[in-house]
Amino acid sequence: MMTTVTSDAREEGLQSPKKSSQSILKVKAITSLSLFLLGLIVTVTGIGLWIAPHGPMARSFTFLGLPYGLMMELHIWLGFLIVLLVLVHFILNLKMFYQEWKLLFK
Repeated sequence: MMTTVTSDAREEGLQSPKKSSQSILKVKAITSLSLFLLGLIVTVTGIGLWIAPHGPMARSFTFLGLPYGLMMELHIWLGFLIVLLVLVHFILNLKMFYQEWKLLFK
C-alpha cells in the first residue's frame, strides 16, 4: 500500500529532497563538462587564430581543417557561451563560494 502512495506522489511531480539534489548535481556536472569542452575548442581556435597570417592572406588560411572565418566565428560565439556558463556555474555554487569567502576573510 505504501508503494502505491509513493509512486502516485512521484507521478504527480512531487520529488523527494534526494531526487532534487541529484537533479542539481546533474546540472552542475553538465555545466562543468560543457565548460571544459568549450574551453578546449576555444583554446584550439585561439591557437589557430594566433598563428594565422594577418591581412588578406588570412582568408585562405586553414588550421586543423577549419577555415579562418569559421575559427573566428567559433572563437567569438563559444567565448560568449563560456561567459554565460561561468555565470550559471557561479549561481549553482553560490553557497559554496560564500562559505569559502567567509572562511578566507575570518
